Amino acid sequence: MLVTKDPLTRKIYTFVDADNDGVVDSLEFILFNAGNEAALSPYLTDSTYTNSANIINFIRGSNISGYRNRTYTDGTNQYKLGDIVYSTPTVVTSPAENYSLLYGDDTYDTFFSANKNRDTVVYIGANDGMLHAFCAEDTGCDDGSVKGGELWSYIPYNVLPHLKWLTDPNYSHVYYVDLRAKVTDINFSNMGTNGWKTVLIGAMRLGGGQISVTADFGSGSQTRNFQSSYFAIDITNPHSPVLLWEWTLSDASLGFTSSYPVIAKVGNKWFVTVGSGFKSEYVPDYTGVSTQSGKILILDARNTSGAWVSGTTYWVKDTNVILSPDVNTAFMGDPLAVDIDFTPNNTVAGSTEATFNTEAVYIGMTYGSTGAWKGKLFRLVLNGNENPTNWNLYTLFDGDSFTTATPIATSPAATKDELDNLWVYFGTGRFYNNTDDKTVTTQHTFIGIRDSYWSNSQWNPCWNGSSWETNDYCAPATVTSLNSVDSLNELYNSSIATVQESDSGTKVAATVGSQTFNTTGDPNWNDFVNAVSTNTTACSGNSGIPCRGWYNNFSAGTTGVGAERVIAKPSVIGGNVLFTTFIPKTDLCSYGGTSNLYSLYYKTGTAYKESTLETPTDAQLADG
Repeated sequence: MLVTKDPLTRKIYTFVDADNDGVVDSLEFILFNAGNEAALSPYLTDSTYTNSANIINFIRGSNISGYRNRTYTDGTNQYKLGDIVYSTPTVVTSPAENYSLLYGDDTYDTFFSANKNRDTVVYIGANDGMLHAFCAEDTGCDDGSVKGGELWSYIPYNVLPHLKWLTDPNYSHVYYVDLRAKVTDINFSNMGTNGWKTVLIGAMRLGGGQISVTADFGSGSQTRNFQSSYFAIDITNPHSPVLLWEWTLSDASLGFTSSYPVIAKVGNKWFVTVGSGFKSEYVPDYTGVSTQSGKILILDARNTSGAWVSGTTYWVKDTNVILSPDVNTAFMGDPLAVDIDFTPNNTVAGSTEATFNTEAVYIGMTYGSTGAWKGKLFRLVLNGNENPTNWNLYTLFDGDSFTTATPIATSPAATKDELDNLWVYFGTGRFYNNTDDKTVTTQHTFIGIRDSYWSNSQWNPCWNGSSWETNDYCAPATVTSLNSVDSLNELYNSSIATVQESDSGTKVAATVGSQTFNTTGDPNWNDFVNAVSTNTTACSGNSGIPCRGWYNNFSAGTTGVGAERVIAKPSVIGGNVLFTTFIPKTDLCSYGGTSNLYSLYYKTGTAYKESTLETPTDAQLADG
């Protein structure tokens, strides 16, 4: 496939910002080839690497004398695809968001019909500096590419000055485009079929550490900063990519672009929402530390023709605004966008997008230092407002005083119960380096919180700006503030409860406040579930109101193995929260570890009354 492809026939695109305005002008999305050497040279060369044509041809896949050998040991094939560490394949075929089914949007149905037969393509980032698009059709793609053949690739603008390291015969390893691609459908007009596009949002994760380049980029000598960035490509036609934008912050406060993006829609506005990463400036740190506050970044997803202006086309929500004392060792995890009042196909007459709105974004934060990592979980409330300046940030969970380790590096998950209460789930843990992250033995935990900010009747905020609403659907009047969950005493400890399935029924062995369970049968199970949600003595930190959720502790580290922790996003399926954990080996000279798969009932944090997982003979499972 790619290994046998003629380097001269590859379609490799890039962005050269000739006028340095951050906007992709018509002549700035160009092919990365020798024909564009004059435009590319300022980005590629320095006093050591002087031959831009050779750099271009090497990156395209040619073997260049004096550069790193592309044929490796076989001496024949010129290997072109770089290593892939974190970026996993994203498969795209027909439009997949189903807005016509979910929200009754007929314009999306027309868009789907027009594109339902387009070629299936696999998109993946690699540490050769490119996002790649590969044909995934069994019989080949429309452009003549065979299955597995490369259709095209894109080199981000902010990667260009880093490409020269790949040519070095002594090259060890550098990250380039290492985040999994996010693909979604966005309407670029307020109404109408022609506005829909399938958009890929990519990023570098640990690639693009900040560097400065002084050169003549076309209008005299100037110094430009390059750093880890996000980019958006229109892939509606997978054979004709169109770069929409590439964005970063000029002062490196974005950090590495390690946060996987989500789309938040309010009214007729579409936003890309991410969190700041860890240290990337000049002397980058790849071990998961930060020297700044955690930030939530919000981008106008449809900003294709205007400059990036703070407060107009992008917004920064600094978590220190609501924290006391300030936290200046923080980076954010992956966000979750929630349409809380979602009702399938519930549209208002005459409006195609009436009920499609994001009410909240939840995102975790890691902060602290080696051996003492902590975390917080934030709730960003959008208020139905198309201007993110008016979005409000609150702390839902504060792990600062917990005895367990509480870094939150992955996305949470969410669901609603039968009373329409919103539940948010997340695990604690991190694994960024091969030293202290492996050897940490402090206990981690998994948490489910019933977020009482939202009314479970009309899904309006229970907090009216100064006090809690006291209707039948909101939190009790005794809750008088937006206090975060900041103590395990506010949550039910499901670690000590046992739920077992037997021939005679479900047996529950647990104590919930003043109630003790130790019998068999479904009534006992139902009473237990109800007690966890309603017993006013079960959680001593709640001043006479029911537990705000539950927690389930993992095993602490012991000799030879680190602490069990969560480093992947959970899922909620059929009333059960499914997630994996990882237990690394602590030997600094060894790799790998053990993974466990958990299935916990979403309202109690225990096993469900019936088995939800079958155990293969060679797997380790923990079902409660």
